[in-house]
Amino acid sequence: MIALHTNMPSFFGDICEVVRLFIDTRRIKQLDEPALPSEGLAVLHTLTETNGALISLSLVCHHGTYVSRNSYTCDVPEGALAYKRAAKRAAKISTYRALLAHFGERLPWGSLTGVRPTKLLRDSEAEIGAAGAKALFLDEFDVSPQKYDFAKSIVEAQKAFLPAEDAVDVYIGIPFCVTRCAYCSFASFSPDAFADAQPKYVHALLKEMETAESIIGARRVRALYIGGGTPTALPPALLERVLQRAAAIAKGAKEFSVEAGRPDTIDEEKLSIIRAFGAGRISVNAQTLLNETLERIGRRHSASQFFDAYALVEKAGFEAINVDVTGNVAHKLYLRTGGRPIDAIAKGLSVFAQKIDGDIAGVGTTGSGRQLAGVLTGADVIKNEITTHAAAACRMVPGVKTILEIGGQDSKIILISGGVVCDFAMNTVCAAGTGSFLDRQASRLEIPIEEFGSYALRSRFPVQIAGRCAVFAESDMISKQQAGHSNEDIIAGLCDALVRNFLNNLAKGKAINAPVMFQGGVAANVGIVASFEKALSKKVIIPQYYDVMGAYGASLLAKESICASGETTRFVGFGRIRNDYAVNSFECSGCANMCEVIQIISEGCPVAHWGDRCGKWGAQRKQTKTM
Repeated sequence: MIALHTNMPSFFGDICEVVRLFIDTRRIKQLDEPALPSEGLAVLHTLTETNGALISLSLVCHHGTYVSRNSYTCDVPEGALAYKRAAKRAAKISTYRALLAHFGERLPWGSLTGVRPTKLLRDSEAEIGAAGAKALFLDEFDVSPQKYDFAKSIVEAQKAFLPAEDAVDVYIGIPFCVTRCAYCSFASFSPDAFADAQPKYVHALLKEMETAESIIGARRVRALYIGGGTPTALPPALLERVLQRAAAIAKGAKEFSVEAGRPDTIDEEKLSIIRAFGAGRISVNAQTLLNETLERIGRRHSASQFFDAYALVEKAGFEAINVDVTGNVAHKLYLRTGGRPIDAIAKGLSVFAQKIDGDIAGVGTTGSGRQLAGVLTGADVIKNEITTHAAAACRMVPGVKTILEIGGQDSKIILISGGVVCDFAMNTVCAAGTGSFLDRQASRLEIPIEEFGSYALRSRFPVQIAGRCAVFAESDMISKQQAGHSNEDIIAGLCDALVRNFLNNLAKGKAINAPVMFQGGVAANVGIVASFEKALSKKVIIPQYYDVMGAYGASLLAKESICASGETTRFVGFGRIRNDYAVNSFECSGCANMCEVIQIISEGCPVAHWGDRCGKWGAQRKQTKTM
């Protein structure tokens, strides 16, 4: 159980958002009294005012025992609004620091929650200057220097787009949504539960819009956005009243947008209303095209409903349609190359061609065969495994610090600081500890590899296995079998040995800090996971896409590259890979490096080179019209 008590009930939701930075939970019990629960974790918060100072005290309790505390003090500001803002900040800061002291995990954005850190930074600079705003972010909110620099760069980039003094941008909020997404921090109420409140809200909103018009006065409205919640969750009659009034305010605006974020709230009648009052831009948010994820985050619609809704919006004739898709894996496929990588790539693409309904926006390749795969597919980005694994891990678990990866042929450790790779090590020489070695041992013991790890968990007396060399490890296992040890104890000993080998070879001298992620195909082995957690005395996170994290990271980087450049993908298509490619190599004599240059030949002509250090040959890649 997670519980919270505060003597400022109006801040309960804000403090809960800070708690959720450390604990993945939807439900936080509100305690009426500051009593210590005997089970679970509780935060007890008190805000007091003494001698012109606000004092926020947060205590963290675990199973009825105080484990950490923090007290934050600031001056009492003048004015009710400034007082509320300062009190709320104090409550969040003291709670964040108390939880930080307990969990030991410093977060990149510190105590900040919500979605607009750049607005906060811009407003703070206007109020207390650039130096004061920087100190506020770094010293008060505990934002990391990297995230502050990131926010600062965005603030600078946004200056060119801020409205002039004679112009304003207008936002109109509709706080109703058919369901509340698991990650949502906005005010949102179900139309089913609050049906009677909708007419009352719209009535009050129209009065506020009338007042807003008088405040705007002679200034021009540059842009008007109706968001939420989900404005299209309103019934047509109420939506029409809001749009009619909004159109009067937006008259002459360069942009008039309506958020229709939920595909299951869109129909022809509502679209015709939005279009009739002059809105030229509409947002249709799928969030993800994976039905399983949609269900998990609390959405009622399916991926197919998104495409149906998009078709309706397109048919209605809107000038611009915004679509926001959260980067999730819609389909994945793991194939062994069998020494024939070109055939494997062609086979994989043919499988995806049957599953994917839509255009491909970008392609990325990674792994030891990334250059070959990149040429064959027309990849937009070709990245090494360190980069792609780190990109995927940071997307799945923001703030991750250590990545342990064991694949079929190699293993690696990656250390992350502030979202950037700061150190790594790879083992591509010895097979001990890789997936292929475990496959061979499972086959020799006649145990399905899928069950290999569960055997280790049933062990009572794990044996000692020499794990520094694949040959010695296998010899040791045979010796233990002949001595009569059970398969469970031998496999548990093997898991311990492989983890010991990994940590001694790759992690030697490196600080392994939490959060720790374990990815690669071997992460499916619960025995290896248990051995890592035992050796590190830390929880090891297994990401949802553990077996394809490299590919996932490559796809994220491809998306980032395409969005940044504005170019279209170079993907050649699902069925356009032929088998007439030949691969050979030659030694370049252009300098003392004597690089071995790999080249791909198609129809008698070189179409790609790599392996040269200076880029002399790599720069000669030819763009082919057909592949």
